[in-house]
Amino acid sequence: MAGFVFCFCCCALVFTASFGQNVSDILHQMTQSQGEINTYYAKIKTTTVFNKQAFTVYSRIYKKGNDKSRIENDLPTGGKQILITNNGKCSMTSPMLKTPVVKDVGSTSTQVDRSQEISDFLNNVKDNTLAIVHDFGSGRYELLGESKGGDTRVHCVDFIIDVNKKCIEELKLKDKNNEILAEYIISSVKIKNMWTVNKMIITSNSNNGMAIKIDIDYENIKINEEMNESLFFING
Repeated sequence: MAGFVFCFCCCALVFTASFGQNVSDILHQMTQSQGEINTYYAKIKTTTVFNKQAFTVYSRIYKKGNDKSRIENDLPTGGKQILITNNGKCSMTSPMLKTPVVKDVGSTSTQVDRSQEISDFLNNVKDNTLAIVHDFGSGRYELLGESKGGDTRVHCVDFIIDVNKKCIEELKLKDKNNEILAEYIISSVKIKNMWTVNKMIITSNSNNGMAIKIDIDYENIKINEEMNESLFFING
């Protein structure tokens, strides 16, 4: 199921008329870029509840251009883990490592683009299976499509989109019996004329049937503001 979480990989999806004219039009609007994001920053609070226990992780994420990113995770034992990608290289530092670990990762994209995120997500849906379940009006639709690849338990994907915001608002992963395996509730905020996620609530069941809830808050989001190049320096 993790493959359906919004990732920032480059997986282009080509839409064809085979989806049906109405669906094709909707997807075309959803995947039109709403603007260029050159830099992005957010403070992230992630709270996970599992087996009646809760723990919270605080992170900060920085992105610049197409190939630079920095993620800082505060560790419960003190200090922080830092993961940097820059021009095909990746480094990780933490209090548990004597020296930074540096690897070549090849060409990667760290660009923050909602239209690309939508394309990446829809790449997990089988061609020719998407259909409109409900038209709420004002550019909001519920779509349903069959899953492909990834978790074999996931049979179909049911999601609600807002064409005007270019956002997925709700997502349900279902099995062959139409039972919900995981549900994502996503809210967005408009910053500098562009919509970006500011909260995500994920509920799912593990293989042993125990419920997991993950609450992710994006705070102090900054788009297209000055960002020091030294944040992405990799020594090695």
